[in-house]
Amino acid sequence: MSRRIAVCIPALLFMLSATNSARADVVFTEEFANNTSGWVDNGFQALTFNANGGPDGSSYVSTEFDLGTGGSMGTSLFRAHDSFNASGDAFVRNFLADGIEEFSFSFRHSSPTPVSVFVRFATSNNFPASVTSFAALPQLAAVPGNNVWNQISIPIEPSSFVHEAGTFQSNFSSIGNIQIGTGTDSGVVTFGLDKVSLSVPEPNSMLLAGLALIPVMLRRRSK
Repeated sequence: MSRRIAVCIPALLFMLSATNSARADVVFTEEFANNTSGWVDNGFQALTFNANGGPDGSSYVSTEFDLGTGGSMGTSLFRAHDSFNASGDAFVRNFLADGIEEFSFSFRHSSPTPVSVFVRFATSNNFPASVTSFAALPQLAAVPGNNVWNQISIPIEPSSFVHEAGTFQSNFSSIGNIQIGTGTDSGVVTFGLDKVSLSVPEPNSMLLAGLALIPVMLRRRSK
């Protein structure tokens, strides 16, 4: 084994150990700790702030809506808009340049039947936009259960979306507004939202790829 490789191996192992303890994969989480953080409802009015009852017992936001009055394209229940400085504009960013690979949130509803959930990602002008695809909806369907919290995760990749206009690359390079809603028609329902998060790949994945190359390097040096 060359001296250079011998030095690299313990260094990589140390970095892997350090990132195991850090796990800095979530870059932002909106927990609505003290208020609605500038998020609004379908009518652009402030959401209801709830001091407790969230997935971990802490605060969350909610809204009540008569889904029978929604349009055929679905109803946006929770809106994080650039113009309202929602979450301090933490979601206003170039998702691709920032390496965002997942958008997730906790969601609940009071409907006695399952509800489908969609997320619309738009520019600050609210158009063009990308919406979760029909193919993704089955994994996003909330399970009925009298206000049971459901964790919903959406991979930020082309196969997860259809586009009202633009492309995956152009739209996700300039996200300004995010809308979480449902296409379900089932009367008056109360919806809850919490733990809205953006995640990037774990550093470990890159380090493991580097470690995987070490045997190859050793074989080459031995020839």
